[in-house]
This record gives sequence, structure tokens and C-alpha cells, in this order.
Amino acid sequence: METKSLKEISKTNSSDLAVVIYYWTTYDPKYVLCAYAELKRRKYAIPESKASRIPEFCAHYKHPDIETFLEVYLKENGFSSYQECYENEIVAEKKIEQAKATINNSILAINPTNIISAGRNIKSVVYVVLVMIVFAVIAVLTVNSSRNLDTIKNTYLFLGVVSLICNIIILFQLHSAGDNLEKSVIEKQ
Repeated sequence: METKSLKEISKTNSSDLAVVIYYWTTYDPKYVLCAYAELKRRKYAIPESKASRIPEFCAHYKHPDIETFLEVYLKENGFSSYQECYENEIVAEKKIEQAKATINNSILAINPTNIISAGRNIKSVVYVVLVMIVFAVIAVLTVNSSRNLDTIKNTYLFLGVVSLICNIIILFQLHSAGDNLEKSVIEKQ
């Protein structure tokens, strides 16, 4: 059984939707109901030759008339009317499309070179942290294996200086990464 989305139904011309009602046996009943509701929303007078099949459609699905059938279908899907369903589906989709168009026409552009540079800055921070870990491990091993107080004192002093230098490098790299990310978004001319 053929079916279409509400968006497709809203773009289909009225005479084609009337044909859906006439050939209801080849279509999903939801599609037939939405086609009928869309025609009603458009205030389109369904030709009697096509409308004559509506009672047969309703009887097949054990509903007294199409309005009751449509009401049951809408309530099952959480809507009180077709207009609410239409607004929920179509108007929301149009707003999303407008938002996408606004973003595409935005006055901002992305500069990937600066994003890559920022990534490299952050990657270098990882390398500096690894160097700090290596020196910390060497310092701990030196302190544990040495009985000489001067060696222990010098090891802690050396570890402090290395830690200070590494932290300065980390701050510089993070600052550079932030600058590069800020520069990656530029205004279009």
C-alpha cells in the first residue's frame, strides 16, 4: 500500500489528492485520511465521482463516516484537529528549513587552518604532560634509591623547576589554542 508523508501530501495538488480518495484500496488508510483532511483544509470541493467512494472506504475500516474516522485517527496520534497536526508537522519543518537557510546565509565563516592549529596546540599540551610524568617517575625512583640528602634535595629542586617550565608551556599552548579557535570563526566579506 502506497503512503506519503504529510509534507508530501501538503505539496500534492488537490486533484491528485482526490484521486487518492477514489483509489483508496491501493493506498494506506492514513494516507487517504490525510489526503481527505488536506482537501478539507484547502476548502477543495471533492468531485462527486471521487467522493462517492468515501462511504465504501469508511465501511471497510468499520467507521460510520470519514469525519469520525479522521477524528479517531488524529486522537490516536495525539492531535485534536488536522490543523494542529498540519501546524505541528509542516510549520515546524518550515521553521527548521528557514533556520538552516539563515545559518547558510550567515555572515560567519569557518577557517579550518586555525582549527587545525588549535588541535596541534592541544596535542602539544599532552606531550608536555607526558614529559612531566616521565620526570616525576625519574624523581621518585631517584629519591627512593638515594640515601644522600643533597641528591634528594637537588632531585626535588630539579623536579620543581621542570614542573614550573612544563606548566608555563602548557599555559602558553592552551592560550594559543584559544586564540586559534577564536580566529577560526571569521566574518564573511
